[in-house]
Amino acid sequence: MKTKIRTIIGMAALGIIGFTNINATADNKSIVNAEVVMEKEEMLTIESWMTEESYWAAEEVTIDTIAVEEALEVEPWMTNESLWN
Repeated sequence: MKTKIRTIIGMAALGIIGFTNINATADNKSIVNAEVVMEKEEMLTIESWMTEESYWAAEEVTIDTIAVEEALEVEPWMTNESLWN
């Protein structure tokens, strides 16, 4: 008799927890979906440089500086096996 009552109580507790989690998950998903639907893209605008002929008709392109990354060096701690074991 005790085993049956404990089993019924356990099943009821798991059922309540399960329904609570399902509702919490469903509520969270509906909130996320509402935020995605409400998100709007900004309107694109035409700026003056886009239509200015002098900007697009330039024949010679000059580059003032060329960005060059320095070569990476292997440091002693990178090859020290005692640090990696």
